[in-house]
Amino acid sequence: MGKRNPTASQDGAGATKPAPDAAVIEALANAGVDIEGVTPEIRTATRHPLVRAIEVLTTAFGVVSALLLVAAAVVVCQMIFVRAVLGWSTIWPASIFLGAAYVLSQKGHVGVDFIQSQMRGGVRRTVDRFGMIAGFLFCAIMTYASWHYFHEALTEGWRTETVWAIPLWIPTLPLPLGFGLLCLQYVAEFIKYEGSRR
Repeated sequence: MGKRNPTASQDGAGATKPAPDAAVIEALANAGVDIEGVTPEIRTATRHPLVRAIEVLTTAFGVVSALLLVAAAVVVCQMIFVRAVLGWSTIWPASIFLGAAYVLSQKGHVGVDFIQSQMRGGVRRTVDRFGMIAGFLFCAIMTYASWHYFHEALTEGWRTETVWAIPLWIPTLPLPLGFGLLCLQYVAEFIKYEGSRR
């Protein structure tokens, strides 16, 4: 395969084009594209056993989440019918949280990085690390809070206010699972990031 240069270059008009994002370089390197400047340390960081184990787990839950999303679409149609025609109340499935870690592993979360993209060197690395640590801490707090909510629903026998009277622990379980998986994926992202900087 051809080599690609991850550094900034000039186009035909002489204007300097910015270097591709680190995530793009990582994705190309993982796909087997030879890229100048991608060191063995970067490749090793993405193949770290803990990173691989976490990403297998998050990919599995990403697939489960996709299947549950299809089921949720059917449920939404049922909920529209039940609310509009029968006048009953409904609940919203939280299963989409199970796929959040997979989306993070694929760099699919929406992020505004205009200011960050203008930074260089140590300042950008510090901001990157701070962002990952802040994301991890937020997800850890949400894991604890949603686990507490799930545990109360389970032990106190909470049920929905619908005709089905579904035990509330069922629709709340994806919250602590999803946020817990996000915590693990942030650990994997941090290991890959630090490994690629050596």
